[in-house]
Amino acid sequence: MQLAIADESTRAGDLRQADIDADGVEATSRTLLACAPTEGLGWFGAYWAEIRQAGFGPRTAGLLGLSYRFAPHEAWLQLIRAPLALRVFTAATPELKNYAAQDFADLFQARLFPSAATLYQAAAAAARPELLERTCGAPQIDRELLMHFVTEKGLQIRHRCYPFEDRPDHLKE
Repeated sequence: MQLAIADESTRAGDLRQADIDADGVEATSRTLLACAPTEGLGWFGAYWAEIRQAGFGPRTAGLLGLSYRFAPHEAWLQLIRAPLALRVFTAATPELKNYAAQDFADLFQARLFPSAATLYQAAAAAARPELLERTCGAPQIDRELLMHFVTEKGLQIRHRCYPFEDRPDHLKE
């Protein structure tokens, strides 16, 4: 809950409150990790606070990596972790890139297409081809549904696994 409050103050642009809330997330994460050092949410909270305060670097990458190590496939955590991981995709290690793309693939495979489309939209442009590559083996209907939700967000999909003939002309390559 502390993380959601802090995220909201950051989005609202209240820098003073965002700093206070980031400190709260850091303290809460430290407390959680002291009791449960394998809690992926605790490591993600530590990552969130650190990236807010210091930016992306080796230390923050390590915290994100621990979140993935201890909670690789928890959908509720993937929904909040993946957008942040996909934003730093170009600076991330190959391992973190793989984890972030797998978050997307897991949500896609769970048929959470609106959420997968939101992740696609939030992803760095360099990450998008890798995300779509993870969907190539899926049934065409699933890929069409993803394309529908991505198109609703005003984006186009240009990828070898999305050459559907029944696409509207304005979406064809």
